[in-house]
Amino acid sequence: MSTLCRLCAHVKQFSRPICASKDVCRTLLSDAYRCHDAWMNRLQSPILSKVAFNEFILDVYNKFEKGKGNILDLDILTNKIENVHDKEVEFMDRILQKETPDGSQVSRSIIHGIVRGYIDNNLTDSLLPMIKTKITYGLHLDVLSANILMDHFIKKEMYHEASQIAYDMMLQEDFSNQVTNILSLYSTTKLLYHPIEQESSKQEAGEGIGELDNCHQSQHSTVQSEMKKEMSLLQKRILMDTQQQEMANVRKSLQTMLF
Repeated sequence: MSTLCRLCAHVKQFSRPICASKDVCRTLLSDAYRCHDAWMNRLQSPILSKVAFNEFILDVYNKFEKGKGNILDLDILTNKIENVHDKEVEFMDRILQKETPDGSQVSRSIIHGIVRGYIDNNLTDSLLPMIKTKITYGLHLDVLSANILMDHFIKKEMYHEASQIAYDMMLQEDFSNQVTNILSLYSTTKLLYHPIEQESSKQEAGEGIGELDNCHQSQHSTVQSEMKKEMSLLQKRILMDTQQQEMANVRKSLQTMLF
């Protein structure tokens, strides 16, 4: 506990980027960490450069609707995310659900394309629910995509969102990357100084508990209904057995009297 307190004090002391001078300012991760130029150069390949996202997403969506979609189309699509509108976000959501119906992990190229594309198009609000619902979308972050996301949220002082990425990485139980560990610790520690985000976390937790209660009530009602049906069938069976036994006794008595 004392170690955590010292860490909190340290984070509070250096809560702003460390600036060596007025002209040089360094945040947690440098801009070079994203390798943005290398990523953009990769998209200049003959195949990707000819793809217009707004037209291609409609073609891919129609293919998946007809059951003819393939992973290559999805890979190209996610690496060309740009100028996304609300309807196209909905298309992306449906395409990913159809591609990963069993929650199986999609390729790293697709994950990085989605993460980078959604960050560049200010769609991280739509990205977080997709990352959480792995059984539907299969988005298992690696250390690089997780670090990019956490750094993005930290720079925008969105510590609650950054902590959700840290929590996601914790569930994977991979603590081999020191940068991921530091960003995760920084995000969760900074969250302690932002009670508004903590309140929203409590609200989300309360909503989760409410959903769990509703689920339990629904299951309880279902079990009760099934038990009533089984009891009714059992009563009918007992009644029939009793009637048959009584008829057998009557027949036996008649046979005794007559013979």
